Amino acid sequence: LVVYRIGEDCPSRLVADAIARGAAGILSEQVLPCPLPQCIVGDVNLALADITAKQLGHPDRKLLTIGVVGSAGKTTTSLLLATLFRGSGIRTAYQTDLGDSDGIVQSTSTGEVPTGAPLVQWIGEAHDSGCSAAIIECSDDSLRHGAYDSIRFDLLVVTGSASGRSDYGESGLQCALDRMASGGVVIAPADDSCAMRVIADSGAKNVTYGVRRTADVSAKIVEQGGGMTTLLMTHANTTVVMESSLCGAAMAGNHAAATAVGLLIDKPLHEIVGRLSELRGVPGCGQRFARQGQATVIVDRAGTPERAAATLRSHRSMKATGQLWCILA
Repeated sequence: LVVYRIGEDCPSRLVADAIARGAAGILSEQVLPCPLPQCIVGDVNLALADITAKQLGHPDRKLLTIGVVGSAGKTTTSLLLATLFRGSGIRTAYQTDLGDSDGIVQSTSTGEVPTGAPLVQWIGEAHDSGCSAAIIECSDDSLRHGAYDSIRFDLLVVTGSASGRSDYGESGLQCALDRMASGGVVIAPADDSCAMRVIADSGAKNVTYGVRRTADVSAKIVEQGGGMTTLLMTHANTTVVMESSLCGAAMAGNHAAATAVGLLIDKPLHEIVGRLSELRGVPGCGQRFARQGQATVIVDRAGTPERAAATLRSHRSMKATGQLWCILA
């Protein structure tokens, strides 16, 4: 099968090569002057994703597929989950915009997180590598454009805030909920009433987490200082103290979300928080550089003014005296 991409391929050369090589047909978004059978689709990339999924036997259904969505905290939450799973002896693959792993080899990112056919191919390779879980950081734009339509999520972790509406149809969260597998579970932020309404309307099973509101898993900040946060992580009638170098209320929420996933895979609370504490830092996410007697430098690739403000609030609370300077790159 030959694929013709408008604006990328020379149609006359592609048709000539297809005939010379004995192609069975051409997949395209427009009709070509060619005697070969043609399949005309709305988006060749989405069609290729479906074809790849069927060729590989839907690899997302052969392991635990976890999607991480939301406005902020997706990368940190994905890495927390990977740390938890691997620390529990579960071989895990992950895709984030900082880097990826197939369960064996880790590499830094050279571009955007793959979607469509390349993502399906990656899940297949993760399964072939012996992984039992795959964690995928999902962008709202890709969700709205159907880039994940060829896979199903067993777990959906919602971080940051998630708008229930979009000026261009369904929100990313609504599209992600449409991709849930039968019996799938949503890790839902109790602090985000808008997201909770959308999740409730979908009828999906959910486990809630929160920092400010009552939830199935609650995180409470006890103390912050010196680049460390002390949290109380509570589930049912059990509370465990944990320390983390990932500071602030947003990071506390990320830890609570990861804790909820750990409880779903039947890990005790004390073991979960112990594993999560092993992640000592995420490059570009509140990353601290400090020397005795000198100013502390914190690097955060906030991306939006709202996320930059949240980061500043977190680090303002860490510094009792002195000035806090913000240098925007």
